[in-house]
Amino acid sequence: MQQIFQAILPITPQTWKRTEGRSHRFMPKSLREYYHALYAEMAMAGMIPVANNVELKLEITFYNSDKRWRDLDNLEKAYLDSGQPSKWTKKIGYRDFWDDRQFSEVYKKRVMNAYCNQITVKIWEI
Repeated sequence: MQQIFQAILPITPQTWKRTEGRSHRFMPKSLREYYHALYAEMAMAGMIPVANNVELKLEITFYNSDKRWRDLDNLEKAYLDSGQPSKWTKKIGYRDFWDDRQFSEVYKKRVMNAYCNQITVKIWEI
């Protein structure tokens, strides 16, 4: 197993917003901005695109400085989707880091009332 990425991303973790009362799904502006910020932080930390035939392992911890309850599965989904911009933007210049189907092992943790808002990430090739 080879570690291909490790970073501390100074971003407040967010999840999908509910779209109650609507007949279709849409992505709120705040979530789009979160995806762009996550993508930029990963790019600045040295993340590079991974070949589609490579299996990956993810270890991720979400630190929140407040007491708001966020569903851990939705936090993970938002992170995995942010690495695949073809799902959320049509802008030129964005390349997918991964396809979320590549992750065969995922270890996730949520820490509430932490000293700061951040996400710690480690990704390995299996």
